Amino acid sequence: MNLDDMLALLPDNTTGQISADDLRQIVTGLWDYTASVQSTLNEVVVTAVPAVQAAIDELDVRVTALENE
Repeated sequence: MNLDDMLALLPDNTTGQISADDLRQIVTGLWDYTASVQSTLNEVVVTAVPAVQAAIDELDVRVTALENE
């Protein structure tokens, strides 16, 4: 369920048009979206951290070499 679908379930509630089922669908959609974002972030971190550490290690080697010249 995308954001437009969720918003379509939330008309002005001045006449009590929002049902409990609509709210359950929205909460479930937000939960699923949040879980997918968290999964993507975890993948990025798992991939990025070793690359960043390797770059730091390489810089340390270069700085040490320059200091010893």
